[in-house]
Parts: sequence; C-alpha cells; structure tokens
Amino acid sequence: MTPQAYNNDGRFLYTGFFIPGEAMSKINFYLDKRNQLNRKRLPLVIANPHVTVSFKPDQIYPELFGQRCRLIVTKYANDGKNEGIAVKICPQRIGVDNDTLQLLNYKINQILIPHVTLSVGYEAKPADTALLDFKYLDIEFTIDDVRYGGFTTDRKIILSKTLCLDQLQEPIERPDERELL
Repeated sequence: MTPQAYNNDGRFLYTGFFIPGEAMSKINFYLDKRNQLNRKRLPLVIANPHVTVSFKPDQIYPELFGQRCRLIVTKYANDGKNEGIAVKICPQRIGVDNDTLQLLNYKINQILIPHVTLSVGYEAKPADTALLDFKYLDIEFTIDDVRYGGFTTDRKIILSKTLCLDQLQEPIERPDERELL
C-alpha cells in the first residue's frame, strides 16, 4: 500500500532518525575510548540527537514514523564550533511493506551528508555540522533501534504513526488576523 502524504501545515519543524538516549553512552565510549580522538566536547550538548531528513517539510508521511534503522558511525569531526559524526543509515526490513521501504530509502538517499550533531559552541548553528571535514574513525560502530520521527513546533518528539496522525489532526492555532493589524 502506498504511504499517504499529509500536508504539514507547519506542525513539524523537522523529520529525521532519532537516536535513543541510552545510545549516547555508546557513542561517547567509542569516540572517547575506542577511537582515542582526544575529543573536546563543546558547551552545548544536543538534547535530541538525530539525522535530519527534512527541515520544515511540506508533507509528512505517517507510515514512516516509528520505522527502525541501524546507524553505522563511520566518521567524526570537530572544528571548535560544531562536533558531529557522519553515519550510514540502514533501514530494518522486517515487517515493512515494499512501498514504505521504498519511500524510506528514497528519503535516506535525499540526505546529502547523513550526520548527527553532538554538540555546538555558543555562537554555532547545528545545521553547520554538515559542513565539517569528517575524518574516518579507526573503529566503526553501530547504533541500533534508531527510529524515524518528527520534532514538532511545540517541542515534542513523535515516533509513532498513531501519534503522528493525532498531531496532524489537531487544529492549528493561528492568531486572529485583526490582532495583526
């Protein structure tokens, strides 16, 4: 069955692959201990690490929400402003219909530089992490149970189809035009 697109209407700020909280200790271990990077974390640690698929998307595909994948962490970079890892995204095929898997792969292939921002400096923008000069790690590692989802304009992470549909059906609060005059 072909996944249905819904108009975002500004409800989701971005969609992406969200890393579970417990995976951050694994990332830190591999970067600090196994790869011996002499790593310097920057002052602002990213609260909800993810690989961005689409920023301010026009359309949302609820079928994709909750789809699981594995990240293979291959590279690292830190320029004193942004710190991040470059990744390969591997969708899990179990229990996923062909149309949904094709759409998921299409979305993955649209990401120019799949990466995760780990931390930034006070004057930096997380979006600039993609511009870093990533270097290959001595030891690659995987992060499992990463899920596709969305970050809403009211700062919620949505990781399931049901919650996504609920979010899309909520009325949008728009200011009264008379108040804008």
